[in-house]
Parts: sequence; structure tokens; C-alpha cells
Amino acid sequence: MEVNKVHAFTIFTPTYNRAHTLGRVFQSIRQQTFRDFEWIVIDGGSEDNTSELVRGWMEESDFPIIYCQHNSGKHVAINRGVARARGFLFVIVDSDDWLHPDALERMLRCWESIPDGQKENFVGVGGLFAYFNGEIVGDPFPSTVFDSDMLERWAKLNIYGDKMECFRVDVLRRYPFPEDIGRFVPEGLIWNELSLSYETRFFNEVVAYKEYLPGGLSSKKIRFAIENARSAWVYFKRLCTIFEKKNLPFKFRLKSYVSYTRFGLHAHIYPKEMIANTPSKFLWILTAPLGIAVYLLDNGRVLWEKM
Repeated sequence: MEVNKVHAFTIFTPTYNRAHTLGRVFQSIRQQTFRDFEWIVIDGGSEDNTSELVRGWMEESDFPIIYCQHNSGKHVAINRGVARARGFLFVIVDSDDWLHPDALERMLRCWESIPDGQKENFVGVGGLFAYFNGEIVGDPFPSTVFDSDMLERWAKLNIYGDKMECFRVDVLRRYPFPEDIGRFVPEGLIWNELSLSYETRFFNEVVAYKEYLPGGLSSKKIRFAIENARSAWVYFKRLCTIFEKKNLPFKFRLKSYVSYTRFGLHAHIYPKEMIANTPSKFLWILTAPLGIAVYLLDNGRVLWEKM
């Protein structure tokens, strides 16, 4: 599993016009108690002084920093970061996140707690995010350490909210994000697929902090999904397929089929094509009327916002 590994971790940060927060990321990385890592920054065409800042840090830093520009969306940036990564575990630290000083140390300790004979079955480990005031983002895990997968975590165990995860680079290279279905592709598209083959070891400790800034992807999810309806449709098409393979609550299957129709219509995909691509024609026929209704509500909301 560790072929071509140079570092234990690759820390990856996609950024766009976030020079005002990127320094916080850098300071949290340079303060890490565990030092075997590199930092890859992929800039989506920033018009502020991001380039100057990062190039200055490259000269003064005692750890490797790789900086490049690629303006094709976060999912493509992740693909490029994974391709260049020389670490074993890949940690995504967004430009509005920052790490606890011993985050890498604790994530590595969690990974090493997995018995050697079982590591091949795990894609990585994950801890908790907190806000600046210390409040946990979303729900805590049910025990100090537990093994699950990223889809079962919310669909079966009802554990919601962003978590701080790191993933094996060798696995991510086998599961690249599609680059031909839109500028915004939900990260869950790949994380859900990983859940079919791999577990994640979660631990109930805060290892990173998050600030949801205006204009970030987290604040635009619904609007981005409509504007990038084909990628949303692909997401729910794959999710419907995954639910057919995993024993998860039936209500999530129904919701996925509703969204499959909703975003299919936004993407101008005809019902004939939708029914040809659905894993269950019965469930599609059952939920299509509600999907159409939500699609019409979306259109009404857009017209209202324009008035």
C-alpha cells in the first residue's frame, strides 16, 4: 500500500481569492507536532495576492510546498492534487479550515491502531470539526473509536455534518472525480462509492476547525446543484445504484429517486433516458411525480428571486 510514498501525509488546499484566510491555514500547518508531510495548494485563478503569499511561504518554510493554478473546479483540483501527492494519506484542508496543532499526529495514531491485516479494508480515518468557539460541527460519533463507512454514517447512523477525514492516496487514484459533467461535482459522488468497498475508522476528537464563509461552496450547494444539474443527476443516479447494493433505510432510496428526477429535468434529460438509466424502474415511476413537483418548485423559486 505504501509504494512510492515519500511523506506520511499530503495536505491539500484548493483556494480561490482567499488570501485573507490562507495565512491561517499555513500557520496551522507549520505548527503541526508531526512533521512528515507536504502541502499542495491549487489556486483556481485567484485575483488577489494568493500567489505572492504562497510563493513567499515556499521560500521560508521548512516543509515542502507545491503551488499551481488550475481553474476547473474543486473536483478537478482534487484529482490534480492526488496525482501529484507523495504522501500516503491525503488530507483536504479547505481555505476556510485550519488544523489543531496535533491533528496529523492523532490521525496517524488512529490509522496505526487498525490491525495490519485489516488496513487494506480501510480507506482512511476521520475526526471531528469544531467552530471557532469550540462547538462541534454536526453530530459527534457514538463512541471514542468506531468503524463504519461514510455513507452508512449519515444514512443509517444519523451522524451528520462535515468531518475531518484523510484518505489513502493509492485508493483515491483509483477513484478519480469525473471531469466532463460540470464545474461543480459533489465530493460525495466519490466518497459514497468508496463506501461500497472500504470502511473508515472514525475517532471522537476535534482535530480541525471550520468557518463557513459567504461565497464558499457550502453556502451554495443547492444553487450550484441546479446550475450544474447534470453532475447532480449523475450523483443521484450513482446513489440510487449504491442504495440497491447496501442495506440502508428505504426512505433514503426514495429521496434519491426524487432527486434523480428533479435534477434530470433541470439537466434537460428526457424521461425516456431517465427510465433507461434508473436501477429500479418501479421506484422511478413511484417517485417521479414528486420529483417533477420539486423541479417545478425550484423553477418557481428562481422566478421569484428574479422579480
